[in-house]
Amino acid sequence: MLGAAAMGVQNARDRLISRQGHVPNTVKAEHVTQIVLDLFELLSPASSSDTKTTSRERLERTVPAVSSFACGAVGGAIGYANVGFWALLLPVLALLWLTFNASRRQQGVTASQTLMDGGSEQSRTASPAGR
Repeated sequence: MLGAAAMGVQNARDRLISRQGHVPNTVKAEHVTQIVLDLFELLSPASSSDTKTTSRERLERTVPAVSSFACGAVGGAIGYANVGFWALLLPVLALLWLTFNASRRQQGVTASQTLMDGGSEQSRTASPAGR
């Protein structure tokens, strides 16, 4: 169930946080198929230059994501073959570390925004009589 929940969060993140050039990483079979099609478009002498440019740009976005996924899958398989279920310890620790650092960074941004806004919310909402 935890894995299903993690996949749900990952899908939601890709739909809610759109970044320029961001490739969703939950539909790998579709991406692999598109990579093969784009490679054939690039290698085909019958393809127009516009088609080749589009294929090249799409490859530049999708190949890193698919390659990272493949490396993670191979690493997970090797880890599981060598140490069993304990292989999950490293990715879980990495996720905890990333979460901790993202939380600290977000708190730093919030604190700096508060300082740039001229103080805390309390000081702005305090009545003149209470000052």
